[in-house]
Amino acid sequence: MLSIDNVCKVYLQAGRRHVALDDVSLNLKKGQVLGLVGESGAGKSTLGRCILGLERPDQGRIDFMGVDLTRATKSQWHGLYPRMQMIFQDPYAYLNPYMRIGRLLEEPLENFTQIRRGERKRQTTKMLDHVGLPTSVIDRHIHQISGGQCQRVAIARALIIRPELLVCDEVLSAQDAPLQLQILKLLRHLIEQMDLSCLFITHDLIAARYFCSHIAVIRNGRIVEQGETATVLGTPEQAYTRQLVNSSLQLFSVNVPDDSRPSLPDACGSRR
Repeated sequence: MLSIDNVCKVYLQAGRRHVALDDVSLNLKKGQVLGLVGESGAGKSTLGRCILGLERPDQGRIDFMGVDLTRATKSQWHGLYPRMQMIFQDPYAYLNPYMRIGRLLEEPLENFTQIRRGERKRQTTKMLDHVGLPTSVIDRHIHQISGGQCQRVAIARALIIRPELLVCDEVLSAQDAPLQLQILKLLRHLIEQMDLSCLFITHDLIAARYFCSHIAVIRNGRIVEQGETATVLGTPEQAYTRQLVNSSLQLFSVNVPDDSRPSLPDACGSRR
């Protein structure tokens, strides 16, 4: 589904070269949940933005469903946007504060589908239910709801046009621990229900272990280790990966079974 080959990205900062991505290669198969794990500044978000066309790599190829995104035309991008969506770290920073929530969810349907207004409203109501929000939020603005509810709105907006690929960029970092678990459960449920592929960008190995079937560890713009989650966290080969795992030892055992992700209930947290 998604193939990243030898991607490089360099920025100039105060006259100095900063290598954000250094010969990065990854593959994400259909239905797979791949965690991209590393410390702050490792290049995780830059790679996510390159995949979505928000940044242009200096070299390399990013292939999505047979299209090289580094050379895609404007017309090709318009056809691809409904098939790949991103959820950012801070929903307050990118959701339009002047739009009511109902309008925020309807807008992607209006821009990328031929669905009529009545059906758009029906799908908006249905998606709010999927993410555990009451229909009463339709007429509110994002500053009128809690942070956890706002992140659910962001999830709903990303998924309402039924993408095939979801990129989650540090979606838990702005939430407290109980909300983090709720959001993880919700995303797991929706990804399984909608048969999505997902690139899960995080610095949190605990979340990655719980959420991801496969993991790629990135350091200073380079992938240092990748494989099945149980293998990478259970028997890490690289010193840097061992360092990350050891820093989390007090929170989980690295000797995880092959199917380490706990089962989820049908419900994904109570509505707020």
